[in-house]
Amino acid sequence: MWGYFMKEIKEFYKYLNKINELQYVIGILDWELKVNIPNDTVSEINDLLGKYNVDLFKLKTSKKYGGLLKKSYIKSIKIKYVYR
Repeated sequence: MWGYFMKEIKEFYKYLNKINELQYVIGILDWELKVNIPNDTVSEINDLLGKYNVDLFKLKTSKKYGGLLKKSYIKSIKIKYVYR
């Protein structure tokens, strides 16, 4: 049982890591756009921001992510119930 549970947790954290990486990149690009970017690269940065925001939205709203959240929530309730 624990092996299966650990596999799900690793998969969940791997997915969260992808989300966090995209949020980090978006934050840096947004800061760069607001602070000190050359005028000739503004459109390129805006294109990248748009692409990364769409990718982030897809990750956060995917059925896979919802399933991982649901499984992790159900498993955590079962574990809390067993170890009370």
